[in-house]
Amino acid sequence: MAVMVALKHILRDTNGSLRYKRRVPKSIQPLFGGKQHFIKVLGRTEAEALVSYGPYHKHVETLTLLHHTGARLGEIAGLAMADIVLDTETPHIVIEPKPWRRIKNRWSERKVPLIGEALSVAHKIKDQRGRYDHVFPRYIRGRGADRLSYDLMRHLKQVRENDKQVLHSLRHTMKDALRNAGVSHELACAILGHELSKGIDKEYGTGFYLRLMEDALLKVFPPV
Repeated sequence: MAVMVALKHILRDTNGSLRYKRRVPKSIQPLFGGKQHFIKVLGRTEAEALVSYGPYHKHVETLTLLHHTGARLGEIAGLAMADIVLDTETPHIVIEPKPWRRIKNRWSERKVPLIGEALSVAHKIKDQRGRYDHVFPRYIRGRGADRLSYDLMRHLKQVRENDKQVLHSLRHTMKDALRNAGVSHELACAILGHELSKGIDKEYGTGFYLRLMEDALLKVFPPV
């Protein structure tokens, strides 16, 4: 069947429904209690599966970007394609105000390096969808971040181990991981878009060399 050839993660279950089944990226398995797969019933026909597959598969991309950057949900949801910068010494995403998306405060405007699986996802996005203006066009209008939160929580509830695992846990996890890796408070704040210590100008935060931020993230996600 055509859909089986085109979408290698689609299987038919014993009830005749097409199911999406994909291994959870190793780096984010701990977020879901170590469970090994994302699974979703997409429909009983190839047409239904093809319609459902694209948006659902993008959830893996979104979760990986959130997990590896510590960015806020709305910051990732509102990314323009031009905000993914790969042709540079330190690949990164640019988080800045957009006509379709505000940022939380002046400290939130920043660049965040892309490493590991987030860098792989970014290359895939640019290669496959680089001709479009937005990374996740479904989530740039109206209450797009809320819609993404709803979609991702439906996804998360299928695989999480307890009710305390929510999307905002990703930022808490990154904050703790940076601290445990010995990253300075100011550098961690620059990565996460938090307010810097009293008396330190905002420009100091945005002025951190991307390479220093990259080194800090590599302490959290060391190369395999």
